[in-house]
Amino acid sequence: MSNKENIIYNKFVDPELFLDKSAKIIEDYICPLCKGVLNYPSMLKNSDKITCKNCLIKEKKIGKLEEKNIISINTIFEILEKQKLNCRNKYIGCEFEGNLKEYRNHILNNCNYEMINCPLEGCEEKIFRIYLEDHISLCDYRIIKCPKCEKIMKYKEIIEHKNTFCEEEEIVCPNKCGNFIKRKLIDEHLKMNCDNIIVDCPYNKFGCRYPSKIRKEIRRHMKDALEEHNELLLIYINDKEEENKKKIEELENKIVSLENNVNNYCFIQKKRKRKNGKKKSNKINKVNNNKKNNINNGNINNNKNNNNNNDDENEINLDNFDFEKYFIDNDEIKNNNNINKDINYNKNKKYKDDSPISLNESIFL
Repeated sequence: MSNKENIIYNKFVDPELFLDKSAKIIEDYICPLCKGVLNYPSMLKNSDKITCKNCLIKEKKIGKLEEKNIISINTIFEILEKQKLNCRNKYIGCEFEGNLKEYRNHILNNCNYEMINCPLEGCEEKIFRIYLEDHISLCDYRIIKCPKCEKIMKYKEIIEHKNTFCEEEEIVCPNKCGNFIKRKLIDEHLKMNCDNIIVDCPYNKFGCRYPSKIRKEIRRHMKDALEEHNELLLIYINDKEEENKKKIEELENKIVSLENNVNNYCFIQKKRKRKNGKKKSNKINKVNNNKKNNINNGNINNNKNNNNNNDDENEINLDNFDFEKYFIDNDEIKNNNNINKDINYNKNKKYKDDSPISLNESIFL
């Protein structure tokens, strides 16, 4: 069997639909492939075979890039567009009568008896155009909003959504306590309110030995053992107070120990600073003394040189000797020595005054 025999050609207009005068005219314009009246008459270059455009594309398997090789025959098209015919749905009630140009628009947009596809995504049903609105209002693929949680979904999903996912939907308690609870609150209900769930007595941590039972029984026990629970609670509070007192005492002892350590550390640091200050002052005194010794040694050497140069002049010329200048120079040297001593004494005294010993330091001295 050849490929051409497997191709199905769709007939756009049946020749039987045309009225008397037009029926005779269209006899010369029948498509050899679909056997219907030519729809957009076309032919290939270097060919004399005229067919419907869609039939030609199917037969030759022509792609979009090759459609430029198709020649439209406008003269035939204009002749056919003026021919009058009835609607192909006249046998089921359509009363349309008009030319072929009007017929195209009628079939594509207006004929109430034309079978069309449902426009909703996912739906594959075909219905008469006249019933399209009714179908869409009932179609399983129409878009709706959940009345409880307002989530948007397809109508066919609403049942599964309510039974499984909707957080606002009320469902029966899984422990069969008889209550209807919103799905989003079911965990809280089981934890806090459900009477059929097994729980412990809240006073177990205080010493109550009542066994675990359903919440209904625990509530009854709470009423019956009120005095016993109060006694257990008082014992627990007293024990906690004793524990807290011991902890407070331990903390206070630690604070005292830390304070002593801090005082010891401060005292040691001050003592070190004092020692370092004394060392610095001693170094300064040594430097000053060295300078004085160097000056004195220089004076002695000068005197020796003068004595050596004046060996011949062993006797002092008392007549020319300036006693007043001699005594004045000696007094200045003495005063300078006294001033240096005072400076060193004041420095040491000032350092001692700047670092008074605190009460805590005096304890360690």
